[in-house]
Amino acid sequence: MKNFILPIFIIAFLVACQKEEDLLFPSHQIDLSNLQVGQTNKYVNYRTFCGTMEENFEFLGDTLLLEVIEEAGKLYFSETLSSFSKSVIDGRGWAPVKYPVEKHSHKLKMVDRTNSKLFYFYGNDYLTTRPPLKAKYVQQNGCKIDLNEQPFIGNEITKLPSFKLGPMVFNNKTVVSCIPVVLELDAYLIYDNHELSLSHSVRSSSFNGHASDFVNGWCLVKE
Repeated sequence: MKNFILPIFIIAFLVACQKEEDLLFPSHQIDLSNLQVGQTNKYVNYRTFCGTMEENFEFLGDTLLLEVIEEAGKLYFSETLSSFSKSVIDGRGWAPVKYPVEKHSHKLKMVDRTNSKLFYFYGNDYLTTRPPLKAKYVQQNGCKIDLNEQPFIGNEITKLPSFKLGPMVFNNKTVVSCIPVVLELDAYLIYDNHELSLSHSVRSSSFNGHASDFVNGWCLVKE
């Protein structure tokens, strides 16, 4: 049973995430193709299970603030939990983290991001904001993503026509997956040339001979 009531801004987000892209990108939100100091995104935490994705989908009440900051002339991504996050209220919050981000032509370079909640599993220091013109297409397979009917893993950048999770729908996005240095983990960044829409991970586990895939992630709040 869900024991958390969605705040108004999340309800508004659930509607907004299914709309077409705005003609003008909001200046206060992080633009991956044009990073500026002070840009900020909000991400809400969710979880579910692969076998019962719709029935068990729930938001957990935490909001992550991703902000572009500058220190000593260098840009950084800063991740903090909002003060009204459930984990903070319950005394289970985590310390803010920051890691350098560099702008390159159609790429962002991010190193030392091990403690990031959004990018921790991504094995490449560069995130390409524009997919190759001849990028392959992948397909959603439940809570995971397949390429040519095989699990999509590695460092390849592809196009994702559609991805649905709970009340969220994402269309015409770019996707990269984790390089499987961590066993029993499938994870994806779903984004476009402007915004990171979803950081989505699936961790496999077994208990008493029963296997299960636990889904956890962060979804962009559209404001």
